[in-house]
Amino acid sequence: PSSTPLFPYKVTMVPQPPTKKIGYWGETKKGKQHGKGTQVYPNGDVYQGTWVEGIISGKGVYEYANGSKYTGEFQDQLRHGQGSFKYSNGDIYNGQWHNGKRTGNGIMYYGSPDSNESY
Repeated sequence: PSSTPLFPYKVTMVPQPPTKKIGYWGETKKGKQHGKGTQVYPNGDVYQGTWVEGIISGKGVYEYANGSKYTGEFQDQLRHGQGSFKYSNGDIYNGQWHNGKRTGNGIMYYGSPDSNESY
């Protein structure tokens, strides 16, 4: 038996450059984003997740330039379904979304998990 590792090379992670390039990297169909991909917008927002014919739909992560971040489900470019939104001030909402708005069951954490409100 050989003691040579299957991958004998050292892997070094290279840090991401300080400025992100604007554009889309990922799967396409007929020239549109389709499948999994990453979009970096001119304003600094970044979306990583699934697309359907150029529209954000399915599961993904949207990071806003102001520091806010949404992780969850999308439909027709909007937060829709189950998701978590961390606001730039530290507040967090975990729950249901409908057409981009909080709705249904959810919990809002204000600054820390000790202070919260359910609805």
